[in-house]
Amino acid sequence: MDSQIAAHIPFAIVSCDGEVTTPVLWWGDHCLDAPLTGRSFVPGVFDCYGLVRSCYWQERGIRLPDFARSKCWWEEGENLLADHFEEAGFRAVDALEARPGDVFFMRLVSKVPCHSGILLEDGLCLHHLDGRLSRREPIGPWLRRATHWVRYVG
Repeated sequence: MDSQIAAHIPFAIVSCDGEVTTPVLWWGDHCLDAPLTGRSFVPGVFDCYGLVRSCYWQERGIRLPDFARSKCWWEEGENLLADHFEEAGFRAVDALEARPGDVFFMRLVSKVPCHSGILLEDGLCLHHLDGRLSRREPIGPWLRRATHWVRYVG
């Protein structure tokens, strides 16, 4: 991911066992235009932060920076979300001040926040969990796990 981000060009991976190949896995900023809901989870490409990036691009015309990340970065001592939110143009807000468009971070069986999503209108959120398609759903069940709320300020 570091090389692709630095090069600013799309990259692709194809696996081959000598007879059969996997489908091409592309990544890079051109993936920002993929539909926001119904995405299959692919770490580092179509994951929760990738969805936040896509939503900000599609809904606001804001291209958030990408950050290289391993599949289970939170298990390797990284705190990717908390360490980079200011660099991406966000500032912390109190949970009681959260409004549509704000981003939440949450802990899911981890010591650090490892998941993010976006608050939408009418008590909904947009997020993408490993093993699920990206979706809009009620935020209520997720609120108790939220550790941070951040708002884009540019």
